[in-house]
Amino acid sequence: MEFILSDTENDKEENAIINNLWKHNSQFTPVDIHPLRVIFQDNNQIQGGLIARTWWEVLTSNTYG
Repeated sequence: MEFILSDTENDKEENAIINNLWKHNSQFTPVDIHPLRVIFQDNNQIQGGLIARTWWEVLTSNTYG
């Protein structure tokens, strides 16, 4: 087994971890996770935004702009 610490995003790893968390947690309570996207644009050009998820009524987010 190895421990990996990284500052590089990896969608495959993230999806594997989230899917396994959902699978495990759904044994105890219904999974209540939803995406949230807020986009600010001007003339069809993205000027900023919010990429977030709600996890059991808790909001986690990343912002730009």
